[in-house]
Amino acid sequence: MLRQLLSRLTGRARHAVPELTVVSTLREFWRDFPTDNKYRQYEYLYRNDPEVRGAIDKLSLLVAAAFHGYEPMNEQVREAIRRYRIPWLIHQIAKRLLIYGDAVYLRQNLQAVPMEALTIVETRDQIQDMSAQIFEANWYVLNELSDDRRKVFHRKRVLHFTLDPTPMAVTDLLGRYTFGVWSISPLESLKQLILWKHQMLYTDILWRMRNVPREHHRLDLSVFSPDNYSGSIEERIARARADAQRALQQYVEQLRRMKPDQGYVTSNDVEIDYVEPKSTNYRDPNELLNQLSDYLFSAIGIHPGAVKGKGGGSYASELIVKGYTGLVAQHLCRVIAEQIANQLLEPELGGDLESIVYLELDIDRSERVRQVAILAKLGIMTVNELRQYIGLPPIEGGDVIPQLQRPGRPTGTPEAGRPEQTERQVRYPDTPESRRKRDTHVGVPS
Repeated sequence: MLRQLLSRLTGRARHAVPELTVVSTLREFWRDFPTDNKYRQYEYLYRNDPEVRGAIDKLSLLVAAAFHGYEPMNEQVREAIRRYRIPWLIHQIAKRLLIYGDAVYLRQNLQAVPMEALTIVETRDQIQDMSAQIFEANWYVLNELSDDRRKVFHRKRVLHFTLDPTPMAVTDLLGRYTFGVWSISPLESLKQLILWKHQMLYTDILWRMRNVPREHHRLDLSVFSPDNYSGSIEERIARARADAQRALQQYVEQLRRMKPDQGYVTSNDVEIDYVEPKSTNYRDPNELLNQLSDYLFSAIGIHPGAVKGKGGGSYASELIVKGYTGLVAQHLCRVIAEQIANQLLEPELGGDLESIVYLELDIDRSERVRQVAILAKLGIMTVNELRQYIGLPPIEGGDVIPQLQRPGRPTGTPEAGRPEQTERQVRYPDTPESRRKRDTHVGVPS
């Protein structure tokens, strides 16, 4: 988009006003924003806003990393996971859910169904019935209004994943009333904010074009004082003004022929400095744009540090951020994994499959190990419970509380009636004299 914008700007006439050229060009881009189909709007926002795309991509990767399998994990389940590429499928479903709120796939080949052309009806008689109200998802229709391109699938032939199963009234693509059929995309509440953000970007471009730092050349014009001319007062003023304007014009003409990276040679009475806006600096960022970006991250459900790859707080605050981001990813992964098990694996394999979801970020590994060491000293958790806390499988004989050995007796069994006391011994450096005394004490001749 930037390359096209620059090519269009450089191709305009040189005498065109730059600000008007930028506004007209950006408006041409903004006219491409689709307003008739909400799913195309979501795709447009995902493609054109870097914060939205970064947040969705990073969160979907965390969701895929949170999946560790199903229980019971027998060979049949492992083969199904390899055949269907479940981790990859979870990643794709998570991204589509964050963009559209729903994700529909054909059961036969796991092909994604385009959301911008999909509608749902209860019965086939409701196809092309704009007054129908839909409460059950029984028939999935592609290109409903086109008799030539229409495709109809029964619900047994599709996999329908939803971000939020809470029943809500949602209007479908054709304006019909549905309840408990469609989910709501997280991007729906961001459309106005993103429009505002892009408009501010355009305004910021214009502001920076009008408020660039400019050189201020101050020349000493005292030589053109009317007192240095003869004649009447009006004549002296007119001659002085004409000579001053002629001198300024000659100085300006010299500057016009110089490039910005060239130096200036002037007399001692010429001072060159820069003039910038008083309220803000040309290099300062637009703080409102940063606030709007934070709103986008909040609506999608991920912390800005997880998207930008850097944090601005202390170690303790980063742990809290990690916990929040991890909970969001784990919840979404569990929602998707349970729907995969209920719709895809259980009908094929049979049995009750419980998804195993566990996510550990890099910042969490050392912290969990430190917590396990403290819990082991307290003697309130078994070995297998401690291993489960850091994501390790149980071991045989691990259903006992670990006892840390100390000189004389194990931890957790202090003497009755009084607290444990240890004798403090003073150790001195080992010297030849001390070794001779020690050898003499044990009967070894010196």
